[in-house]
Amino acid sequence: MNVKTRAALLMLPTALSGCFATSVRGMRERKPVLAEDSARSPTAISACVSDKWVSLGFTPRAIPRENGSTLLVEQVIAYALPIMLVDIDATPTGTHIVMHQFKTMHAGGDRRRVEEVRACL
Repeated sequence: MNVKTRAALLMLPTALSGCFATSVRGMRERKPVLAEDSARSPTAISACVSDKWVSLGFTPRAIPRENGSTLLVEQVIAYALPIMLVDIDATPTGTHIVMHQFKTMHAGGDRRRVEEVRACL
């Protein structure tokens, strides 16, 4: 690997930081693509969303939180970049869902991901 190629690879995370949210916190600072309530349990919703994402070839990771959990899908380029996350919180009447997603040039695919999560509610 020559010096120019190595320098380009080292600069990739910096170049992409303007395009991607570089952390879960950065993703949560963006406007959510879905925010809804459901009467279903957090466990049922989490299992449904996780199954859908696995069937699409993603590997979701569940992260426990104080009132629920977060399902996270990361894209590994130079380091893990979050591309989709769903916060699933228990409420007295069921579950509150907030989905954040990195928007791509394929708006149809982005909408399908939101509809897949909505179908689990």
